[in-house]
Order: sequence, then C-alpha cells, then structure tokens
Amino acid sequence: MMLRAIVIGAGWAGEGHTLALRAAGVEVVALCGRSAAPTRSLAERLEMQETRLDWRSAIAEFKPDIVAIATPAAPHKEMAIAAAENGCHILCDKPLGLDATEALAMLEAVRRAGVKHAYAPASCLAPPITHARDLVADGLLGVLTGVESTQHLGWGRPMPRSWLDELGLGGGVLNNLFTHKLAQVLRVTGGIPIHVAGEARNFRPMVPSGDQIHDFRELFQPLEVETDTRRWQAADADTSYSVLIELALPSGPDVTACLDGGVTSKSRAATTLTLYGLKGTLVLTGGNDMSPRELHHYDYQRDSWKELVVTPSSDYREPLPEDLVQQDWNSLFKRFAADIRGEGHDFYPTFEDGWIASAIIAMVRDRRERSSVPTSPGR
Repeated sequence: MMLRAIVIGAGWAGEGHTLALRAAGVEVVALCGRSAAPTRSLAERLEMQETRLDWRSAIAEFKPDIVAIATPAAPHKEMAIAAAENGCHILCDKPLGLDATEALAMLEAVRRAGVKHAYAPASCLAPPITHARDLVADGLLGVLTGVESTQHLGWGRPMPRSWLDELGLGGGVLNNLFTHKLAQVLRVTGGIPIHVAGEARNFRPMVPSGDQIHDFRELFQPLEVETDTRRWQAADADTSYSVLIELALPSGPDVTACLDGGVTSKSRAATTLTLYGLKGTLVLTGGNDMSPRELHHYDYQRDSWKELVVTPSSDYREPLPEDLVQQDWNSLFKRFAADIRGEGHDFYPTFEDGWIASAIIAMVRDRRERSSVPTSPGR
C-alpha cells in the first residue's frame, strides 16, 4: 500500500520528517513552508518538485494520507485540526500544542475523525531506551526505587534570537528538551504520572538580535550576531527546569522520577538517565542529541559495573543514517506507517502522550505543588 504525505515545515524537522517518510516507504508529494526561499532550497536538496506556501491549499490539492507537522508549536493546533477534518493521519512534532488546552483540542479532533496520530519525541525509541525498558520489565533491577534524568547542554556562547526564545512560538526547554526526557522516563519504566511538582527558570532574559533563524541547526553554526548588549532583545522562554514526577508502575510501589535540565548549564555527560533498584542500577549516557546512546549496569551482588551491548531493533537495521536524531525519526515514522497500513507495529507516542506532556508542563510553569496529572479524556 503506497501512502502519500505532505510535510509542513522547511527546517531541520521538515527535512528529517521527509527523509523518515521516504525510509518508511511513503511518497512525499509536497513540502510546505512559510517562506519561499528556504522552502525551495530544502526542496532542491531533497530533490522534491512540489512546494507550497499555503498548507491548507496543499491538503486540499494533494489529498494526502499523512500530514507531517514539522513547524514550531504555534500553528500546530490549526494544522492538526484541519488535517483531521480532511481525514488525514497526522504526525506532529513536539510540543503537541502551545499549552494543554490546545493539545487537548488536537487530541479530541483526531479522535472525532478516527485518524491515526503520532507525537514526535522520537528519542524514546532509541535502542538503549528500548533495551533498558526490557531489562527493567524482566526484573534486572528488582523493585525500582528511583529515577533520575539530566540534560545540561551548555549553550554558553551568545546565540541569535529565534523562536526558541519565545513561549508564544513554542520555545523553551520544557517544550523542546523536557518533552524528550519525559517520554524516555515513561517508556523505560512503563510508569503513569500521577503527581507533579517543579519549576522552570529563564537565565537568558536578553538575547542577541540577529537575522531570523529558519533551521534550528543554524543556531550551532558560527553566525554574525549583535554583540552590543544595548541592542539585545527580551526573551521569555525557560532555559532550565527541575521536575519531580510520582509514577505509578506496572508492578511494585510508586516511584519518584527527578528530571533536571537546561541549556545554560554544562555537565560532563550531556544527557543521562539513571534507574535505581534494589538489585542494581542502570545508567544511560549520551551527548547533545537528546537521547542516551550507551548503557551500563551495576550489579549489587557482584559489586561491579558492566557496559551492556545494545542490539538495535528492526527499526534500526542497516543501512542507518549517520545522524542519530534521524535514526530515531526513521523508527517513529516506520512504526506509524506500519500502523496505518494495518501491518502491525510496536509502540509509538500518540497525541494522548503529547497532551499529558503539555498538562505536566503547565503545572511546572505554574509552580504548582504536587499537582495531580489528569487522566485521558474519553477513556
């Protein structure tokens, strides 16, 4: 069954979604962007013929099976609801919406339409995460006693102002880093969040002005930025978070997960995920690409550490792209396309997961104390 898709977004995610759809055997018939030059440039790199600046017209014209939303969060709600009303299956990048209200409206729209829906903190599908999940489920650690997740990326040098600095566009680390780490914790533990407490802070209230950033990767390239601080602009997006989540586990007592991260702090291992149990400890470590890539086990009985060999699932078999983030996108889209075709599939995150993440983010931003996480509506 040949599926057809359009991709909305002409930045890093737009490229990643396009490549992942193709790897999943889906024909990408058009690329939609907000600006002509970047959209045409990406289309040429991807050898695509059709580009559109009006995504609504593109949905009507091409009548795709799948709409992949690869933009910052501000237009997600409008795009997802329109796609659902046109009977399209939808994969939306994170965060799902600007807030929990938008995310819930998107979830209700796809349920009304009866379409498949996926949400894209794809790093939770990385092989070390899946392998750790299996080890925990098999009882390697015994009863879980705690979970820690850290991500400190150390973006210390001045970067030009972008959508990441504006909450109204979907910026901030809660929307763009925490969503990945939350998905990883829930995937590994199989836990259901029941209570939340936390806070987020902004340690970059002023940022250099500069040309508009269209592709997220441009932030990490040497760029000409405004160094005169008198010309810097205000930024309201959070740059760090500290969150405690009480999880109800499939077996055993509830456990607390501590998630801590930021872009103005730097640690030796940029990202870690540690799971503590009565029999031992699992530690996953990695770099700045959102997902752990190495896995180590501490055995209390032997009082020793051992690096574990991670065997990729069928989603990660050769040939693999070199880009680790692209590998995760490929896995997500492969699972999503298989589900649409009725071929059977393993887990992938859905709009329900995106809505729960948005609800938790709202509680953290409000600095609520031990708030109850809502259960899914209509279930």
